[in-house]
Amino acid sequence: LAVGRIEDDILFAQQYVQSGLSIENVGLIAAPLALFKETLGESSSLFIGPSQWEPSVESSPDYGHTPVEMLTNLKSRRPSGVDYPMAQAYAGCLVAQWCAEEAGSLDIEAMRRVANTADFTTFYGRFNIDTDTGRQVGHMMPVIRWTVDGEKEVVWPPSMKSPDI
Repeated sequence: LAVGRIEDDILFAQQYVQSGLSIENVGLIAAPLALFKETLGESSSLFIGPSQWEPSVESSPDYGHTPVEMLTNLKSRRPSGVDYPMAQAYAGCLVAQWCAEEAGSLDIEAMRRVANTADFTTFYGRFNIDTDTGRQVGHMMPVIRWTVDGEKEVVWPPSMKSPDI
């Protein structure tokens, strides 16, 4: 597992491919991004990586749009494609909006109190934080791999896994 800036992950992946090494699973943070696939081509299928959001993962949001509606909405703003960082930013705004609505205020402390007890789902997945640490504990990230055909497939967790993997 390598973690770096996008450029570093891509360089590492290129060097790995050139090395001829054969490791069953090489994980890179940048692997789910379209830029990774565009740069590495078919070799991108040699890598797995965590994705904060994949539109193929089904969810039943109780706040905001469905994943399909969000993908359509975001694609209308960025026709070249939607990667999880764009969805992540939008989801953060949804959480802030939900907290403000529930608090009845834009006061940051009131919103934080609401966030401490929040447990709801958006297109992005579940939002629930540990009240002591503020750490997000409700969201589960899928691990994906690019196929040689240029499609993404979810390889973990089993509940989100693409068929036939």
